Amino acid sequence: MIYKTIVAFLRYSFNNRTFAFNNILLKYFFHSYNCYGLCERTIEIPIIRWYLDNYKHNNVLEIGNVTKHYYESFRDVERDVVDRDEKAYDVFNVDIYDFKPGKRYDFIYSISTFEHMGDHTFRNLDYVIDALLKENGLFVLTVPIGSGEEEVSIDMLNHYLKGHVMKTYFFRKFSEIVWGQIDVIKNDCICVMEITK
Repeated sequence: MIYKTIVAFLRYSFNNRTFAFNNILLKYFFHSYNCYGLCERTIEIPIIRWYLDNYKHNNVLEIGNVTKHYYESFRDVERDVVDRDEKAYDVFNVDIYDFKPGKRYDFIYSISTFEHMGDHTFRNLDYVIDALLKENGLFVLTVPIGSGEEEVSIDMLNHYLKGHVMKTYFFRKFSEIVWGQIDVIKNDCICVMEITK
């Protein structure tokens, strides 16, 4: 009973709160799976959903099996999903570098997945852009920036950005329930990368 009361309170608290993404107000995301409004999914999910709703696409690829866990928010999105490790229905279990679908995608997204690829992070990023993204396609990914083992360092990101045309947006958690967009890259932030081909 206490658990249900806490979940109901958290859901109510977050369902009416918003954050700004490029001056567009989006609702914070709340879900009982890995997202009680305290982690990066709170903003990553609504940002990706905004792109899906506002960017015209025919073929969609998700790298990392994330949004299938939030089925009710993404059930209307037809997409291929590739995830090397996580077994699930209708998920290609192969490393992205070895994924050969026989087609290209006009919209690709990935939510906090590339930082888990270790030394292959940017090799795999190049492969996605060169081999999987259609001409004039859009690739949106989120990565945590920092100095931890499963984060992308500022130096690594800056080095990579020199070779590609993209837009980057940064978000920082200011309190347990407040995220805000910031102008400069800092440790302990989330980077949203928008790459066009």
